[in-house]
Amino acid sequence: VLNALHSALPLQRKAKIGGCSMKNRIWFKAWGWIYTPVTAAGWVAVVLTLLFCANTFLAIDRHSHSVSDTLYGIFPYWVPALGILLWIADRTSEKAR
Repeated sequence: VLNALHSALPLQRKAKIGGCSMKNRIWFKAWGWIYTPVTAAGWVAVVLTLLFCANTFLAIDRHSHSVSDTLYGIFPYWVPALGILLWIADRTSEKAR
């Protein structure tokens, strides 16, 4: 499914990695310090990350005794998930000139 989605996106730029030419597509657009999705693949990445965060919140909050328990519980899951999304957005966005 992702290969079909990936091949359906228009080619935007080419990058060289290790001397080899690799086709890249722009999934996100930089908007200040954040990125906004501009393609279906970008939206899929955002929705999957938000679903993961919501799922971990519900699972951890179910067994928490206080707000601080919940915050300490979700921190080790949310920070890497949002960090990975930020990394993907940075790698698949048009660089600011």
